[in-house]
Amino acid sequence: MKILRQLAIDKIAAAIEADAGYALPSLRESLALAQAKVESFAQVHTSELMVARRRGRPAGSK
Repeated sequence: MKILRQLAIDKIAAAIEADAGYALPSLRESLALAQAKVESFAQVHTSELMVARRRGRPAGSK
C-alpha cells in the first residue's frame, strides 16, 4: 500500500513540475506531508516542531 501511495505522489509531482516548467525541490516532501495529514490520524513531526518541543528551559533563559 505504501508503494502505491509513493507512486501517486511521484505522478502528481511530475505533473505539477511539467506544468510549472521547472523542478520544485521540496514538492514531493510537501505532498507526502499533506497526504499523511489527510489519510491518517497520526501526528506528523517536522524538524522545526521537534526543536520547538524540546524538554527543558529555552536557551538564554535564567
